[in-house]
Amino acid sequence: MPMKINAVVPIRYQDCFDAGGSPKFVLKKKVLWKYTFDQILREVDVLDQVIIAYDDQRFEPFLTNCLDHPKFIGYFRPPFLSDKNISNLDFLAHVSSWAQNNGKGSDYLMLLEITHPLRPQGIIQQVTAAVRKHPVDSLVTVYPVHYNFWRQDERG
Repeated sequence: MPMKINAVVPIRYQDCFDAGGSPKFVLKKKVLWKYTFDQILREVDVLDQVIIAYDDQRFEPFLTNCLDHPKFIGYFRPPFLSDKNISNLDFLAHVSSWAQNNGKGSDYLMLLEITHPLRPQGIIQQVTAAVRKHPVDSLVTVYPVHYNFWRQDERG
């Protein structure tokens, strides 16, 4: 049986929108989460399914392009999974269990967070190829990124 690899994209309304319903973070005139979805759409052929685990129905209009794709699945997750005290491992365990119980299980879950939009092109393909060639129990990618952050009151 071929190895199944699903991607999971956790997305929380409070992280993405301000109180007025406008996107909080825009990079080069594009909302932050769009970078992740665009990359997945470019590389979706190496994935079996993509589970978008969102926590607010107000997201649905922003997800229609993705959810119209046959490999994308929307999962309206329970509110407790949006709690700040829920770890990525707790979240992934819940989504994995949900997927298994709904016939959407896989051998691997690839976590693609919207807060890391500047992934190298082709990284999804590279990771899936590596796992298919050398199965492991987990794989974490690291990519050097150099940021300069300045606070409003800092000088020099």
